[in-house]
Amino acid sequence: MAGGPGGAGDDDPGGVHGAGPRGPQALRPRGARLPPGRPPGGGGGGRHPPPPRPGDLRRRRAHAGVYEPPEGGGHGDGHPQAHPPPRGAPGSAKSTLVYHIKRALEAYSRTPEGAIYRIQGYPIHESPLRAIPDAARPELAARGIVVDQHLCPYCRKRLEEEWGGDIRGIPVERFYISEAEGAGVGVFAAGEPNTQDASQLIGAPSLLGLQRYGAESDPRAWSWDGALLKGNRGVVELVEMLKAKPELLHYLLTTAQERQVPVDRIGMVDVDLVLLAHTNYAEYGRFLSEKRNEAIRDRTRVIEWPYVMRLRDEERVYRKMLGAPGAHLAPWTLTVAAGIAVLSRLQERKDDFPPLSSLKLYNTRYGANGYPENADDPLIARESTLQDYEAMRSRYPMDGKDGLSPRLVVDWISAAAVDRPCVTPVDLTRTALATYREGQAPLKRADLEALIKLFWTEYDAYVERVVQRAFATSFEAEAENLWRLYLEHAAAVLRNKKVRHPVTGEWVEPDTNLLRRLESAAGIPEAAARGFRQEVLALVGALREAGEAVPWDADPRMKKAIEQTLLQERAKVLRTTVSAYTPDEEQEETLRRVKAYLQEKEGYCPHCADWLLSYYAAKVRRGEA
Repeated sequence: MAGGPGGAGDDDPGGVHGAGPRGPQALRPRGARLPPGRPPGGGGGGRHPPPPRPGDLRRRRAHAGVYEPPEGGGHGDGHPQAHPPPRGAPGSAKSTLVYHIKRALEAYSRTPEGAIYRIQGYPIHESPLRAIPDAARPELAARGIVVDQHLCPYCRKRLEEEWGGDIRGIPVERFYISEAEGAGVGVFAAGEPNTQDASQLIGAPSLLGLQRYGAESDPRAWSWDGALLKGNRGVVELVEMLKAKPELLHYLLTTAQERQVPVDRIGMVDVDLVLLAHTNYAEYGRFLSEKRNEAIRDRTRVIEWPYVMRLRDEERVYRKMLGAPGAHLAPWTLTVAAGIAVLSRLQERKDDFPPLSSLKLYNTRYGANGYPENADDPLIARESTLQDYEAMRSRYPMDGKDGLSPRLVVDWISAAAVDRPCVTPVDLTRTALATYREGQAPLKRADLEALIKLFWTEYDAYVERVVQRAFATSFEAEAENLWRLYLEHAAAVLRNKKVRHPVTGEWVEPDTNLLRRLESAAGIPEAAARGFRQEVLALVGALREAGEAVPWDADPRMKKAIEQTLLQERAKVLRTTVSAYTPDEEQEETLRRVKAYLQEKEGYCPHCADWLLSYYAAKVRRGEA
């Protein structure tokens, strides 16, 4: 799998997006193979499209075993091609990926390019091209139409008895892949061993058919409703495949290797399908340890499908799973939840990539130049490069293969929302600790507490920033003024000129103290100050030349410096106001404006705006802010 920032890679998850040497043709029914450019016809159907990229899922990689019949002519010659979607940890969206593959296949079968045809009235959607006699096939092959499979026993019986052996009498109809109608999509879910039966895969004799035709060996007496038969001309999903009994795995192995399903008392039935299997890490580990599984193991490929490791993508997963929650979620509630979950999925660290640094590396998106793109996100590694990310991935390849499941985290959020108008980060973490039981995830309660404490430092830093912004009611105007002053005085220093005093109008020396105060806040040492000033002025000149505005936040480093400078100036007033047990009239008015700002600009509701200020006041009184 190709790796990429924040997950297991942007590249094609080999085998899901056109795996193997045949590329997207992996999902094409192959009763007949047509040459490139030839329109679909008969039962050959055209190519099915590769499934859509799974968006917020693409960072998850799971193990999957998918068995596909060999493409080459004959039954079983050549090597079966494995096209795997997912095997992975619980909640890593394995089933969701397969769901989207099936929906893409259904949609494509309804397009002109995806037309598929079958013999009318036959339950396993038999391709009419298979009725062509062997003697006529070489002539078709010379024209580029290769037919290498034969009618099943049921259709042979019908051909002889209903159509007198004349293939021209066979009625043909177009059909559409549909899981709901059992057309071209079969599903086998391995449950308890005692409930598993071969009939789930290959069907069973029909009581009505037995009464009518008298023998189980008569193909007309068979039900033909097993998953491997329903999925003919399409796909068969094998849920938790490795929990299946060994005798059932035999049917899958035969289907993969021979492109035939062994149907009891009937014989071998040619099929044209893709087997999509997914399972969990624990089952796969047991599967590998058993020597008797060598034949199946040899016919699988593994795709890693770990949990999401980019924090912002993990938040999106929660939003999708929650839908419309019954309570308001305070800002950073999902961020805290996602941060704890991502930290739990990290392999044990050495000193080279501490957990929080690793989380920020995963959350960073890098541009073509190898530097971070999402510079405004406080939870990225701003000073990192793509090389740093790749070094971490190489050093810790097991990241994402274990940890807290999204399902468990969403359960915490849902539980915290019960009888609450709003869920805050504190509500979330208290609920998580109150409901957590050993065994729910591969970490102990003490480990969960440590992860919460570790990420809480980021939340407290956010609280400090947002409360300071809320108290700076004239922040934008003052920030713009400070930016203009910096530009004016920096240009004067570089040109050895004076600046005009705004009150007296006299020409005075530039304020180098102002310049250094801002530059220090931006992390610029005095030795590099001149170069930094030149860079900033060059940026301003380029923007003006392009006819663009030059706002105070045009340079990310100066934006940080201006914010820090202005907010520090207000810190004393802020702390006095927010921590007052009985605020006076002026302080009450200030708090009212602050709450209005939090609701209008920061996404707070009245409940969590009050809570945030109370939380911050408690920190101030304890001397923590």
